[in-house]
Amino acid sequence: ARVITGPLIRDQGSALAAGLAAQPPVNVPTIALNVPETPTLPQNLFAFGLPAEDEARQVARVALAEGHRRAAVLSQTGLFPRRLQQAFTDSFTAGGGQVASVVAAATEAAGLPRLAKAVGAAQPDLLFIACDLPHARLVRPFIDPRLPTFATSHLWSGAIDPGIAHDLDGTRMPEAPWLVSPDHAAVMIYARSQPPLPPELERLYALGIDAWRLGEIALRAGTLSGATLDGVTGRLEGAPDRRVRREAPLARLRQGRLEPASPSR
Repeated sequence: ARVITGPLIRDQGSALAAGLAAQPPVNVPTIALNVPETPTLPQNLFAFGLPAEDEARQVARVALAEGHRRAAVLSQTGLFPRRLQQAFTDSFTAGGGQVASVVAAATEAAGLPRLAKAVGAAQPDLLFIACDLPHARLVRPFIDPRLPTFATSHLWSGAIDPGIAHDLDGTRMPEAPWLVSPDHAAVMIYARSQPPLPPELERLYALGIDAWRLGEIALRAGTLSGATLDGVTGRLEGAPDRRVRREAPLARLRQGRLEPASPSR
């Protein structure tokens, strides 16, 4: 083999990184399809995936670039929402912003007015949603509709009934061109699964396309460091730490569906 691709599961990627660090390094480029939980990657091991934390950091950078400085974060219990919240908070504060309020999404109607009051008292200039769709749909109507709202792509898992989700209209999130711009010339050239897959699996399908293309680069160059690619998951760049950075275009929810959105809107 001249290029190795995989594994897909984060724990398996971390185990691979630990194993390679403990013995002589593998002598061919290896592309793990997730981001191992390790500060450094062994020689010839590259990490490429769709981690939600990267999207939260991108949202923080976009918000700062637009001039936002005080954020409210809507979260919920669980490891995944906490990871989103922490990634956004770290990036936003590192760029000079302040997380003025972190509120837990209420699950009962009685708690919604108190939640809205807590968000309003913080006087934020943006809202970051780090909770799932049911919680977001329940809470968002009680928060100032004029407040610019961001989330990650995990908020959207397919068309939402616009009659019960119109309060989420305008929410922006990074999303793979594969899903938000299917008619783009650089996306149309690749065959799609038939029948279509749910969005979470379409994202993995797109990950497979870009992983193949990165493998071709590694086959020719022997490395991904410094490589760039306009992929179907976003713009990719091989960083010096052997992690492939992904910058996805922003999408916007409108009437329960996603459409392309420019960062300034």
